[in-house]
Amino acid sequence: MRFGFAPVQSEPRFDAMIAQARLAEHLRYEALGVRHIACLMNFGKTPLDLVKASLRRFGAEVLPRFR
Repeated sequence: MRFGFAPVQSEPRFDAMIAQARLAEHLRYEALGVRHIACLMNFGKTPLDLVKASLRRFGAEVLPRFR
């Protein structure tokens, strides 16, 4: 509780709204027949350690949802 107000139970949580939007986007791509995507993780002068960390996060958090 913040500032003495309790959250309104009927309001959707922000993370749930984001998850719904991501699912809707995924379903749109699937309906269009999209089977492959290409991601550019290394652009500009991005340091190698940040590129590797981004690739690891992508592999751990994003790819499993598409298998």
